[in-house]
Amino acid sequence: MSTNSESISEFTALTTIATGDLLPVVDVSDTTDSAEGTTKQITVGNLFGSREVLAPDTVALSAAQCQGTLIHNFGMADADAIITLPAAAKGLSFICILTAARAKYYRLTCLNAADDKIYLDGTAGSDDGYVGVAAAVIGNCIQLFTFPTSATAYDWYACTVSGSWLAG
Repeated sequence: MSTNSESISEFTALTTIATGDLLPVVDVSDTTDSAEGTTKQITVGNLFGSREVLAPDTVALSAAQCQGTLIHNFGMADADAIITLPAAAKGLSFICILTAARAKYYRLTCLNAADDKIYLDGTAGSDDGYVGVAAAVIGNCIQLFTFPTSATAYDWYACTVSGSWLAG
């Protein structure tokens, strides 16, 4: 264990990072140790989260689940699925690929009352709208990311990679 007097440049370089590796972090919301916060540890996996998000059924995604992730529907039940996106904000992006075939629709929908739009391949949808497929087909794929619409607002942009994605 190193001491606090060591410089970070004195540590051995780590060239490959694993999800179980530990990093120090100061939790500013916990002032148990000092007014500036309490030093804690976090794993790389918890800091960056899983890069793969399973969304087979109706579920609400968090902003963290929409940051450079792969979202898929493996294990989708024989029921329609509505995946609710978080409010559009800076830096959100993900790819959604369907890995289970079902004769049910699969939709990515805006959070109600967020006044977010999803632009599908350049065409603006309605506020609180969605993009989706009428039936989940293995290999249907779409990429979504957010973009600024004003100094303080963002919307979603969806690019069809494969399949018949529709906006509503």
